[in-house]
Amino acid sequence: MKTLLALLILIPSLSWGEILTYTCEVEYSPTITKKDDNSMWVKGAPFDMKIHEDRYLLEFNSNHPVGTTFMAIDNRELYDMSKIVKSQEFNGSIFLYFDGSNFTLTRTNVDIVHVLFANCRKIF
Repeated sequence: MKTLLALLILIPSLSWGEILTYTCEVEYSPTITKKDDNSMWVKGAPFDMKIHEDRYLLEFNSNHPVGTTFMAIDNRELYDMSKIVKSQEFNGSIFLYFDGSNFTLTRTNVDIVHVLFANCRKIF
């Protein structure tokens, strides 16, 4: 037991995964109605995002922009190779893409499609 504890302390990669922190500035964020193709442009608030690499999990500092504070990374193999995040909700209404600097989100419901484009930079 002491040996295992010593290994976990001496080799951090076995015990704690890296947490990458980004701050994101929204470039533009249109909402498009499906019935008449009208679009409304809304200035989105900046947001922070953390990637918990050990758990393949995204964490947002609030419910903005996805409507929840946590979202799972779906493409674990691709993320391990290229650090590109792709994620979607199980019902298919939210799709997220992040490549380390460009953040794209689409959220769809019955009547509208909301799209969000942001530029992010790593802060930790």
